[in-house]
Amino acid sequence: MAARVAVHRAARPEGWRTVEGQDVVGALGAVEPGVTVLLDSLGTWVSELLWRDEGTADAIRESAREFARAAAAREGLTVVVAEEAGWGPVPPHALTRVWLDVLGDAVQAVSAVADRAVLVVAGREVELP
Repeated sequence: MAARVAVHRAARPEGWRTVEGQDVVGALGAVEPGVTVLLDSLGTWVSELLWRDEGTADAIRESAREFARAAAAREGLTVVVAEEAGWGPVPPHALTRVWLDVLGDAVQAVSAVADRAVLVVAGREVELP
């Protein structure tokens, strides 16, 4: 996994900052204005919060809305990678279903304030209206 992460990091443009961890809102606020920020990925962040029991589904949804507002208000580009997890079968495990629902709400919160939303399918970009 470390090797996979290293490959992804090496492919990013120089000067980009990556926000990670449980407090993505705080991490975003710590980045200098004008610097491009990457959150990779929204699903991993939601998963970590749920796995560590760092809040209820509603609290995580509110954190996602807070992140979206902070990203929209900051000076500089914020790039958010999010899994499109809702196209598969409904998972049998309750926690996975919660993750799916919370992730969907988080993606909607971020895309609602985004200047641009792109769906990548088979390596091709599909611009969303």
